[in-house]
Amino acid sequence: MKILFCTFRHVTICTKSLIVRVYRIYLTRPKPSTPDPHLTHPHKIGAPSRVTMATLKLLLAFTYLLSATTFALAPQGGRCAHCNEYLKLPPDGSTVSRRDALTVAGSLSASTSALALFGGLSTPMVFPQPANAVFDQTLQDLLASLSKVPTFCIVTPEGASYMLAKEDFARGYAFTTLKGAEIVLEDAQRTANKEGYGDVWKDAKITVIPADIALRLTLQQKKRTSQKESTMNTILEIIPGAEQRQQGIDLDRKYTDQGKVPLFYLDSDLMKSPDGNSDTTPLFFDPNDLLAQWTQQYGEKSIPPKIKVLELGALFQYVLRQRQNEIPVRTSRVTFIPSSRSLEDSKELKSKGSLAPYKVDRMII
Repeated sequence: MKILFCTFRHVTICTKSLIVRVYRIYLTRPKPSTPDPHLTHPHKIGAPSRVTMATLKLLLAFTYLLSATTFALAPQGGRCAHCNEYLKLPPDGSTVSRRDALTVAGSLSASTSALALFGGLSTPMVFPQPANAVFDQTLQDLLASLSKVPTFCIVTPEGASYMLAKEDFARGYAFTTLKGAEIVLEDAQRTANKEGYGDVWKDAKITVIPADIALRLTLQQKKRTSQKESTMNTILEIIPGAEQRQQGIDLDRKYTDQGKVPLFYLDSDLMKSPDGNSDTTPLFFDPNDLLAQWTQQYGEKSIPPKIKVLELGALFQYVLRQRQNEIPVRTSRVTFIPSSRSLEDSKELKSKGSLAPYKVDRMII
């Protein structure tokens, strides 16, 4: 009798785990408005039908009930030592109420090992999710991590930043990708030549500044003097690459607003930081780099879970306003992972030896 109950119980656990995992895979499939080739992945092809989701929910509810009932009705001596250790239950001979058994069984986290039944599908083990850690990273630490990320600005050879002025206020831009800066520069030069002020833009260059400097200039206004010797307050905006922005919009519609920089991440129990610290969540500027690291860590056949997104400016506002408890990551720290393409582009610009400076007190309007 003991062997029968134990065998049935383990089969139930595996079945429940399998259904939970399949349900999560279907749940993370987005409902794309416009296809994005850069995020094409096996688990992102179309959205599941309502019938499929309803069927999975019914099966999920049934297996949870069956599992809980099996544990609750098991006779004394019907649980093996493995079950007791796995469920953190008292050993056989102790008294466990049916309500306690139902509570424990209902709170079990899903194990993905049952996916081995499919064969050839490599899926990493998902461990029980930890409670959110207290985010205790200081503003200085965040800025130090952000300093490794390059941004690209359009300046004169002397380092004055090109800005758009409106009345007594001017706005400039730092781009997270070289391509984004090049597109804006080419468009501005074309327009200037067409409208007769091409001399203003003819010597414009693209330079590189660390993202922590750019971020500081987005958080606080800075007085700058123009080529006309007029002084006005200025602010900087960080502009993500077009592809990264669209990928952010696919995950959260708020990234349609200009100046919002999406950072892509997975829960810390699924992806560790480059230094192996389990209490640090890596935040990627490019989700393609995230997927590449996932593949390197788990293999090409593995199916990544849904990518999450956090806005760069919002993260710093949480820290500045002492609202760290609202930061959605589950670790006490984060680290910024720059776009691999942007790193290559910045190194190439610096290798040419003619990189212009960046003056925070001068501008061209």
